[in-house]
Amino acid sequence: TMRNLYPDSDDSDEGEGEDDDVNLTHSWTSQSQQCVVEYHLSCMARGHGDVVWNSSSDISEFLVNEEGRARLFGEAVKFPLNRVLEFGAGAALPSLVCAKRGLGKVVTITDQFEDGVFKAIEMSVAKNTSPNTQVVVKAHSWGESEADLVQEGKYDLMIASDCIYYPGAHQALLTSASKCVVAGGIWVIGFSLHGNCKEEEILNFFAMAKAEGWALEREFKIEHDVQEAATWSSVPKRGDVFIKVLAKKK
Repeated sequence: TMRNLYPDSDDSDEGEGEDDDVNLTHSWTSQSQQCVVEYHLSCMARGHGDVVWNSSSDISEFLVNEEGRARLFGEAVKFPLNRVLEFGAGAALPSLVCAKRGLGKVVTITDQFEDGVFKAIEMSVAKNTSPNTQVVVKAHSWGESEADLVQEGKYDLMIASDCIYYPGAHQALLTSASKCVVAGGIWVIGFSLHGNCKEEEILNFFAMAKAEGWALEREFKIEHDVQEAATWSSVPKRGDVFIKVLAKKK
């Protein structure tokens, strides 16, 4: 989830209650009951990084077992992959599922750096490991240098959950993704329509991606009665999740 979109927001209470909030343990259980993830959140996360959004949960559901992964990726993608990367991770639920289920030899979790957020992610990682997976937490702002992310190699699978709701950041996110992916690599993008701009402005992200050599492989729509992290929202169908699976063709 992207943050720092509102630089003029009032941060006068910044620092109050952070440790208490980070130390709270939350839990997510897959619908199949096959995977339980304990995680931490930071109240210091600006924007939307301090909650688990429907798209993160839905992507995680696909990742939990072989049947879900086959639906999402097809039979040709074999796990474990070499390297998995999540952009704008926030609570990092999809990454934690990848780590716990051993879906990548290396799982890299990224977001803009904030002390509380990274403390929460690191505490979550400590509770969701598997013997054959190395989990790395790194700061990354979209569009900036990818050198630190690809020192050991580029990524077979990338994930972005609820990262495209702000059209002004589309190009920066695409730039980072295109520089970090292996040829033929996969990018899973989950999103809901926040109502902050026109739907076509959000969907234009995928036209931009196509122009950069990304091809749409599969797409899904999961309907929800509410957006669990925004039950107050009056935006129609705010809880519905769209998932698009892209492959880097050129």
